Amino acid sequence: MCYLVVNNFGEHGSIAVQMQHGPRLRSLVHYIEEVRKGKGSQIMTLSNPDAYKEYAPYEICANESEFVQRVLAM
Repeated sequence: MCYLVVNNFGEHGSIAVQMQHGPRLRSLVHYIEEVRKGKGSQIMTLSNPDAYKEYAPYEICANESEFVQRVLAM
């Protein structure tokens, strides 16, 4: 398991969702890259968000749908 995390450069906090590694995660990363292109977003996968305090606080979404809605509203 890992967390897919998106934040905007220079802003405090990130949006995250817990996911399994694999094709679904890759597809979602590519989609987020396309919709956030040129908007100063950073997209990463983290195995342990607590180890990366520079992206905190994390808003952990309950599912992919909520995650995508939150990212689109950034």
